[in-house]
Amino acid sequence: MRAFISLYPGIGAANELLKAQSEFRDLLGEKEAYKIKWETADKFHITMFFIGEIDNNKAKDICGDFKKISGNITGKILCESSCLSAFPNTKNPRVIICEAKNKDGRIFRLNDIILNTLSKYGLKQDKKFHPHITLGRVKRDRNADIDCIEDVKFSLRFEIEEMLLMESVLKSEGAIHTVIEKFKL
Repeated sequence: MRAFISLYPGIGAANELLKAQSEFRDLLGEKEAYKIKWETADKFHITMFFIGEIDNNKAKDICGDFKKISGNITGKILCESSCLSAFPNTKNPRVIICEAKNKDGRIFRLNDIILNTLSKYGLKQDKKFHPHITLGRVKRDRNADIDCIEDVKFSLRFEIEEMLLMESVLKSEGAIHTVIEKFKL
């Protein structure tokens, strides 16, 4: 199975993100908005760690390790956001995101715990952790002009109480995500 560990912002936050996404699409106009493959609300999440392909036994072992510490990991994580951004930047966007800012650093402590737990399986983080929720991806061989991204303003606060081990099945119409296990923070 193709797996990752994530945080779900909750239905209320997902609905607010849909509004921000819709406002941004309207500002872009049809021509520029068409250049982006937009994520649906059911896919809004913060990826904590992309595991990749693992077999069921390894997935069970990983679940067992997180179950042992479940409820004593970090406690609730409060995230805030008020703007959209892009990776690698807004001048050459590939991914449209909503930053997930966490003032007390718990989300980074959680990332460290995940890294320590998964290191015994030979898994390492391939890039610096940057908490965000993906709202869209610029289609291959397209250049999107997203200068109006700075005009989208909102106030989003959400609390996360659990992390999820997810399976991602790739289909021609996009990935299908399924929760394998939940772990209380």
